[in-house]
Amino acid sequence: MSQFLRPAHIIALIIIVAALFIPRMQSPVERDPELDIELVRAAEVRYRGITGNFEELTRAYALTAFTDAELLGWEARPNPQQPESEALVTCRFRVSGVQTDADTIAQAHALRASVDGELAVTWQLSTLSSVQVTPADDFARDAISTLRHTIDDYLASMVLLIEDLPLRSAAAATDSIGMARQGEILLRQIQDRGWSQVRVPARNITGWLPDSVLTQVSPR
Repeated sequence: MSQFLRPAHIIALIIIVAALFIPRMQSPVERDPELDIELVRAAEVRYRGITGNFEELTRAYALTAFTDAELLGWEARPNPQQPESEALVTCRFRVSGVQTDADTIAQAHALRASVDGELAVTWQLSTLSSVQVTPADDFARDAISTLRHTIDDYLASMVLLIEDLPLRSAAAATDSIGMARQGEILLRQIQDRGWSQVRVPARNITGWLPDSVLTQVSPR
């Protein structure tokens, strides 16, 4: 036998040696996008004793901040930075514009005005040790701020009725448009010369009551 390697053997040897220095390709991380979406939608969000979930929060944000919001759907993908334990879950809406009467800061108005027809709100899901959902973009952060602002306003307007009284159609009026019951939680909307326009959330009735029969509810 020849003591010298044949050209074919040399090529094979080069290929074998070179293969040792080729970095191994990692298999793509397989996540269940449907499960990631359900985990985000069902995750609990709590603020000042009021509890909901991220699906309700996201929908409420789209309806509060934008006009003609129509849900297009949810989608999920692994987070490129932590694909094994994190996912980015996006909820998309078709919108026609921004709510002009929304009480927000200028920065939020500018952010919302940048939306051209489609709103995408993205949440970051972490499943490393427990299920945690955090904002992944500016729209998700705006959604959280809007939730807190809405709840703060809601709690600040809550009053308690201390006796049964008829609701009046206007401040100091003597007619009756319905009854408000002792112990009912009411939402004060307007105050005028010792009277308050209140709404009864449980029955969706709005009328006027004297301030003297209302007491402020102090949220915990």
